[in-house]
Formats: sequence, structure tokens, C-alpha cells
Amino acid sequence: MIGLIVVPAVLAVGSLVFGRQEETSTMRLLKSSEADQIAYLNGYIAEGIPTPNEDAQVLVLSKTSLFVPMLEQKIEEILHSGSPGRLFKTPSVNPQRVVGILAMMIEYTGEAIALRQASKLMKIDEDSFGSIVEHCLLNAFSQRKGFQLAYRGFEIGDPAVDQRIMAWAEGLVGAGGEPNRSVNLRQWAEAIVEEYNGAPDEYQWAKDPVVSRLSANRLNPQGRLPLHGEMFPLIAEAARRPPKK
Repeated sequence: MIGLIVVPAVLAVGSLVFGRQEETSTMRLLKSSEADQIAYLNGYIAEGIPTPNEDAQVLVLSKTSLFVPMLEQKIEEILHSGSPGRLFKTPSVNPQRVVGILAMMIEYTGEAIALRQASKLMKIDEDSFGSIVEHCLLNAFSQRKGFQLAYRGFEIGDPAVDQRIMAWAEGLVGAGGEPNRSVNLRQWAEAIVEEYNGAPDEYQWAKDPVVSRLSANRLNPQGRLPLHGEMFPLIAEAARRPPKK
């Protein structure tokens, strides 16, 4: 897939003018009707996404259940069209560029619905759209939700998605030296506690969707404690913390 410029998804809060908040274009868009929001996003795509647009990305993040499937459908429409250029207002639009940016907007959400759309797109072209899974997990991990998203991803039941989730998980569990590895394992421990509503028992640990798919050298790394021995103290520590609000 083509290289992309990442659109920042920072909610605009407006600047203060004479002691009051100035309403921004993003704020007006978020307050508009759903029909107007759909029309805005359709128009943005029809123009060929001429420039990265923070408003469009924030809109997608505001209602992922509505807009992420809509973006996936737009991608399919372009891919299945015999004359994709006719879908846009000007013939100079590069359809593949639009497809790439729409895929980026999906993965940037870092949510389970994005993995579901990735599963659909991978059935069309696995090589082009497989990276959505990893990028989505990375975006979720930056918000301390990567492993939580991984668990939701396994619920899709798509072996191609599972394979990419595990490639991501194997990398984090086996990641080099401290402190990165410790941070990774602690985030996983927090996700496990959330997944099992407390510390898992031995049966749950063995059947865990991540644990049961890890390679032998991750479960029993040379020169380190077995993963079980590393993780259970971290899980116990995470379970003692007050639940997140």
C-alpha cells in the first residue's frame, strides 16, 4: 500500500477570543446532523481527498460504528469499479491513493470494528490490506489498549486476522531488553485482568487466545524465566489495582 501522511486525530477545542471559545470547523461538523456528516464525508471522498483533513478523521473517530464501515464500503466500491475515476469529481484523482488514505483512516481508530473491516478487505486483497491489522493494533497500543483489541480481534474468527495479531503479539512479548519488554508485559497483564475480570486460573491461562498461540521460544525463552513465571506476578499486581473508570 502506498505511503501515507498520518492525519492527527486531535479533537479541536478552539481558541479563546476575548474570554470565550471560538467555534471551529471541527466543532461545527460534530454538532451537525448525521445526514450532514455523511454528506460531508461523501463529498470529501468524491473530491479525491485532495489534502489531509483533520475534520474528516475526527468525524470518523466520533462515530466509528457508522463511518468505519462506510469507509470500507467506499474502498470496495473503488476496487470493484471498472472505471474508478468516474466515482470522483475530477478525472485526475488517483483512485489507489484514495484507497490508501481511506484504509489509513480505518486503522487509525484502533478499534475492533476496524479489524472487522480489515478482515473484509483482506478477503479481496490480503497483501494490500493485511497491514491494517498491525497498524490498528499499534494505534490501540499507544492508548494502552493494544492487547484488549487483540482479544476482540480473535472473536472475528478469521485466521488471516489471527495470524497478524499473533505476529504483533510475538514481537511485543519477545521485544528486546528492558524497559520496553516490561512495559509491554505490564500492558498485557492489565488486559488479561480486564478480560478475565481478575487473575486467570491455570486452565484459563493455558487456553488464553494469545498464550495458546505463542511460539515455544516465547513461552520458554532461553536465559529467562518461563513466560508464566514472568506474567503471573504482573497479573497479580494488575489485579490489585482499582478498576479503571
